[in-house]
Amino acid sequence: MQIALITSITVLAALGIIVGVMIFAGFLTFKRFVGRQKKEANMADIRFVPQLGETYNDYVAFTKDKQNYINTLEKKEYIIDGIDGIKLKGFYFPAKEDSKVTIICSHGHKSTCFNDFAGILPFFNHKNYNVLFTISRAHLGSEGKYMTLGKKESKDLVRWTEFIDDQNPGQNIFIYGASLGAVNAMILTGLDYIPSSIKGVVSDSGYSRAYDFLLYQMRHEYKLSPYPTIPIANWFAKRIAKVNFKKPSPIESVKESTLPILFIHGNKDQFVPTYMGDACYRACSSPKKLLTIDNASHMQAYFINPEKYEESFADFVSEYSTK
Repeated sequence: MQIALITSITVLAALGIIVGVMIFAGFLTFKRFVGRQKKEANMADIRFVPQLGETYNDYVAFTKDKQNYINTLEKKEYIIDGIDGIKLKGFYFPAKEDSKVTIICSHGHKSTCFNDFAGILPFFNHKNYNVLFTISRAHLGSEGKYMTLGKKESKDLVRWTEFIDDQNPGQNIFIYGASLGAVNAMILTGLDYIPSSIKGVVSDSGYSRAYDFLLYQMRHEYKLSPYPTIPIANWFAKRIAKVNFKKPSPIESVKESTLPILFIHGNKDQFVPTYMGDACYRACSSPKKLLTIDNASHMQAYFINPEKYEESFADFVSEYSTK
């Protein structure tokens, strides 16, 4: 009898430890995914190289070279109120001459526009576009405790649009997002209110749904079963950060879109798999274009084939700008 009791206690203790570990893993996943950025994004961090492809080191060198060019450009720093009153920072790069086109950029997860769009900024400058680099909520430079995976960020982009409308009326505005920034941009297309000055959206390397992205990451990056870690992480997200990994989702938003969208993805993206971008393109109900770049890993489409990228981007802006 005593042996049976000890065995029962041991089993219960083991089960308790297993459950505790699962809950802790779910909490850590929640904090890592939506918790505030605590340190500067380091593109050279080799931990990211395996999932970002064999060309990543060359991409980092390319980006750093272009960042030197950014330092030579005139820019203005602005701070606005987000939809819930938190302070959001942005950097505005005026065109060399009077321009009726403004590109509002939204960066990736715990990154910066200075990393994600450094490569293409010289092209924007050459095309005489005004450019606004935004800093998303819960990232260094802007306020906010948690990211909301597009729920509030999409509306923050509307606030930035209204700011540009006030500062420089008559602009043809295009929202350009990369990775999580592409998610913000796609969710914007499904909002009930979209300023008429927004003429189109460019989505580079965006996922179809946060929940599906996390399931994919657990299986392919960590080689672990996503269950029950991801459901537990979503439970914490909903109760602590008021964020649901399942909605709003980009793929559902673009189904309701009235804005033209240019979807861009690399066919070797192993971080946000190409099929997710393709699924969003197929689901989109508004005028749409798809640019798939061969041999490009995550967010490296411009680096791999700048000529094709520039041509597609410029044609899209030209087609949907109001003359």
